[in-house]
Amino acid sequence: MLRLKYRYLDCAASVLQKNLILRHKVIKFMRDYLDAQGFIEIETPMMISHTRGRRDYVVPCRCSRASLRVAAKPAAAQAIADVAGFERYFQIARCFRDEDLRGDRQPEFTQLDWKCPSSNVMIVLAMVEGLITALVPAVTPHKRIIAPFPKLLPGRDGALRHR
Repeated sequence: MLRLKYRYLDCAASVLQKNLILRHKVIKFMRDYLDAQGFIEIETPMMISHTRGRRDYVVPCRCSRASLRVAAKPAAAQAIADVAGFERYFQIARCFRDEDLRGDRQPEFTQLDWKCPSSNVMIVLAMVEGLITALVPAVTPHKRIIAPFPKLLPGRDGALRHR
């Protein structure tokens, strides 16, 4: 709690500054990479109508009760992008979780979400692998990444197998 109270001092620490710079480079790289792959960036609402029965991150507001999104692409926003004809889109979204506070979990996080026309799992895995194998050397040249990634996929009997 003390670090949150004096966050401005904490941000002056060189370790935190390095982390903020790395985060900036990662997000910038993902935007540029996906743009070059023909994706467009969209934004979906952060506040959605509160639904009973779900554990939502409820926010009081003047007109009604609302919730902060707990996933990057609410179904309604995704449907709007699909109907509008966007086949390849992404968003880098702030999301929230309504959980008990724990030392190893943040109540908010950033998530990359994308949609492409292919539902073939091998094509989607190849896209993820392409992004990660391009990202790591670009933002952390001193790190190595080994590709191709090992893949566990369900066989005809439903059991997971390496491919």
